[in-house]
Amino acid sequence: MPTAPVIALSLLFAACEGTSAGPAAEPAHPMVHNATPNVTPEAPGPETASSDRMFLDMMVPHHQGAVDMARIALERAEHPELKALAESIITSQEAEIATMTAWRKAWFGSDAAPAMGAGMEHSGMSGHSGMSGMMDMSKSIEALKTAEPFDLAFIDAMIPHHEGAVHMAGMARGKTERAEIKDLAASITVAQQKEILQLQEWRKAWFPTAQAAAPGMAH
Repeated sequence: MPTAPVIALSLLFAACEGTSAGPAAEPAHPMVHNATPNVTPEAPGPETASSDRMFLDMMVPHHQGAVDMARIALERAEHPELKALAESIITSQEAEIATMTAWRKAWFGSDAAPAMGAGMEHSGMSGHSGMSGMMDMSKSIEALKTAEPFDLAFIDAMIPHHEGAVHMAGMARGKTERAEIKDLAASITVAQQKEILQLQEWRKAWFPTAQAAAPGMAH
C-alpha cells in the first residue's frame, strides 16, 4: 500500500505534467554520490523545478527515517547480518542526505526543507497527508525500540519503507530534467531493491512460521 509521502509525491507529479512515469530502466553502472552539486547546463522549467524540490523535501526525511531505524538495529538486532546492513544503510543514506541537502541549497536557495506536506498547496493538496505520513513513520520508529522479536519487526518495517523510496525514485526519474536527480534516483532504486530482496530472504530463513506482515507498517 503506498504511503502518504509517496501518494503526495505521485499527485504532485501528476499535477505538474498530467501523466504518470513509466517504469525506470536499471542503470548501466552505480552512481558515485558527491555532495557538491554539478551545474546543470540549462535551468529546468518551473514544472520540473517544482517536482525536483518536492522530491528532495520528501526523500530527505524519508532517508532520515531509515537512518533512525538502522541506528536502533545497531543496538537491538540479534543477527550480525542485520547489524551489518544497518551500518550500510546509515553510511549510504547519510551520504545521500548530504548530497540532496547541498542540491537544495544550490538550486532553491536554502538547505532547510519545509515541514512534510507544507509545500503542497500548488498541487491542490493540504499538508495533512504528508504530516500524517511523517507521524506514522515516527510511530514506527518508536515502536522498534521495544518490538519483540526485534529482527522480525525491523524487517517488516524496513521492507515497505524501502519500497516507498523505490516508488518515489521511479517517479522522479521519469519527471526530472536534471541528470543529478536521475542518477541519484537510479542509484536508490538499485540499492534498495537489492536490500528488499535480502530482507525478504532473511525473513523466510529466520522466521519461517511468522505471519505475513501487515501492509503499510512503515513509511
